[in-house]
Amino acid sequence: MSSGAAAFAVVLVTVLVWWLLSGNGPQGPDGSADQLGVADDATAPQEPSGGGSAPSKGADEQPSPDEDGSVEEPQRSDRGVRIDGYVLEAPDRLALNYTTGVPACHGRLDTPSVVEDAGGVTITLSTVPPAEPADTCIEIAVRKTVRVTLESPLGGRGVLDGSATPRVRVERMAKPYE
Repeated sequence: MSSGAAAFAVVLVTVLVWWLLSGNGPQGPDGSADQLGVADDATAPQEPSGGGSAPSKGADEQPSPDEDGSVEEPQRSDRGVRIDGYVLEAPDRLALNYTTGVPACHGRLDTPSVVEDAGGVTITLSTVPPAEPADTCIEIAVRKTVRVTLESPLGGRGVLDGSATPRVRVERMAKPYE
């Protein structure tokens, strides 16, 4: 056996042993296990205290897996835009990353709607249809960033995507798209 084949065999056996012993093997965790969807304390919505209005029950729940383990995507309005993630640029300023299509075909981003309460910040992005849609449209993803200023610092409140039904928690990202 050549040294290259021996090295390949050693790497293959090492990876196989790691796979079996790490819990990722055939009896490992389900890809949609509850532990993967748990919010950490820094981004989890906090319960309101005092006179603040409480978010509606189930408003910030993540989609739950079906019996077969698949997760159904939340419903969106025709013009709703999914928020890919956010960057906290200042205590009261968020950069929201989103993906849309070519503006001549899919429209331009409307002014974001921001609703704040003690439990979280719900932001809804939507598009305004083009005045005269293009005759021919290409399907290409356009990654963009829009910035919003909050009335009060984000603190430990969570960020929710208001264009989804049910609303879903938006994950923090390392940097803005643009």
